[in-house]
Amino acid sequence: MRKKQFIKEIAKESGLYQQDVVKMLDAFIKVVGRTLKGGEEIRIVKFGKFFPLGTKKRVINTRYTGGAKVIPAGIAYKFKFGNYFIDQLKDKDKE
Repeated sequence: MRKKQFIKEIAKESGLYQQDVVKMLDAFIKVVGRTLKGGEEIRIVKFGKFFPLGTKKRVINTRYTGGAKVIPAGIAYKFKFGNYFIDQLKDKDKE
């Protein structure tokens, strides 16, 4: 699903105008980015959490040059679905 269709679905489900949903989604993206950049995590009950994760410095071998390359330590950004959300995705008929 692309952003435009996603916005239409949220507007239909919530009863909001599409332009209001666009503003809300853009604000959500900005706040998540700013918060993660600041090193904090965001927990949304029943949905999941966004969090920064530190990575270690490591050395890899490159197949093209045959030499070693150092990958510096950094920060990766992750999202983990909450259990409630995962349960909603499961097919209850298969149990």
